[in-house]
Amino acid sequence: MDSNSRPRLATPHHASTDVAASFYFVLDESALMATNGGLIAINEAIPELHATIIHEPLLPAKSLISIIAFSDTAEVLLEATDAREIDSFPGLSDGAAERGIPDRCFAAAFTTLLHAIRNDARNAQLFGYRIYPTYAFFIIGGEPTDDGIWQLELEKLLNDPISPRLVAFGVDQATSRTVRTPGYFASRTGSEGKSPARFLQEVVQLGADVDNGRKLFDPI
Repeated sequence: MDSNSRPRLATPHHASTDVAASFYFVLDESALMATNGGLIAINEAIPELHATIIHEPLLPAKSLISIIAFSDTAEVLLEATDAREIDSFPGLSDGAAERGIPDRCFAAAFTTLLHAIRNDARNAQLFGYRIYPTYAFFIIGGEPTDDGIWQLELEKLLNDPISPRLVAFGVDQATSRTVRTPGYFASRTGSEGKSPARFLQEVVQLGADVDNGRKLFDPI
């Protein structure tokens, strides 16, 4: 589905600084998510995640948000944009369900994510600021369907010099095994009693503690 025809999710406006945090929300848009209420839940969570970033004192004044949706393929729905300048978001759609495609291809998500991060890093250099930290926040609803392929793309992502801190939040059929992948900075499932926004706050706090030497890196 063309991103211009997607629903818009309404949600607070300013100018640049030397450093910008960057958040990539990588969202499961697979067919099952349309039938189990997962797409609705993610669409409701996005504005809450946006508000968390806007009001988080541990983050730089400038924070960028990008949105990537994936099913059998992956698509950048929102290119990196200053969170303070965002009034609405492109919502997830049930296009995969309409096409009858059950695939949930993590490889496509990892490949698209890495391309987007590299592109945004180049743009940041052109405009005279540095991106740090970078988080990739996955919200997923179940197991990948491209086993044996996604692991290779994840390895490429983790080994890249500008690899982000990978975070996974599982909903619906996603188990702790699904989200607790080696190399991830943090992971949780909704069954553990936290919302995506609350978990994001914890992740940012952990990142600040690690960066300031108050805590050794230990995935949560």
